[in-house]
Amino acid sequence: RALELTQEAASLYQRVTENGAHPGVVECVELMANIFLEANDPILATANGAKALGLAVQSGGFDGPGVFHAHILMFQLLFTAREFDLCVKHLRAAMYILEISGGPRHVEHYDALHKLGAVYSYDEYKGKYSYEAVEIFRELEKLDPNDRLLEGFTLRALAKNLAQCGDYRDAVEVEKRANKSLSRFVNSDHAAMKES
Repeated sequence: RALELTQEAASLYQRVTENGAHPGVVECVELMANIFLEANDPILATANGAKALGLAVQSGGFDGPGVFHAHILMFQLLFTAREFDLCVKHLRAAMYILEISGGPRHVEHYDALHKLGAVYSYDEYKGKYSYEAVEIFRELEKLDPNDRLLEGFTLRALAKNLAQCGDYRDAVEVEKRANKSLSRFVNSDHAAMKES
């Protein structure tokens, strides 16, 4: 039913505006991608995400906010579909748009870098990109996330990757900092605290 209503809304947008790339149409196609994702159909989800990205570029150019959002959507869809190399490509494109439009200190920059580091540390890579993940998390250490909980999880991920790279002494020190940061927000019996 949700899919039918979304398709109807997209059709109405196209008829009223006489523009197949209207931002309302793009939103409908993105919504369809999310509906397919919820229905466990990653192929149709990514196909609709790619269509939304194409329409966003057509309506707003290569560096518009709609294109940024469409790249983030593609990142999420491809990550869910376990297409890690492709999801990194879209995340990097989104990060590029973010840097040219908002600068390297944009509030979303920290989150995007954290996502990139998280993908590189994903277990299915089996430590293949641990050194790259360490570089990313070290860069994040220098930034202020304005979110102390996220900072704690960033430090935890850095410690994990340092250990995978064999730098155990530094991993222990970073893990202590992560534990201190996380203990401000979660109690000692929380899974995040038991992990350390």
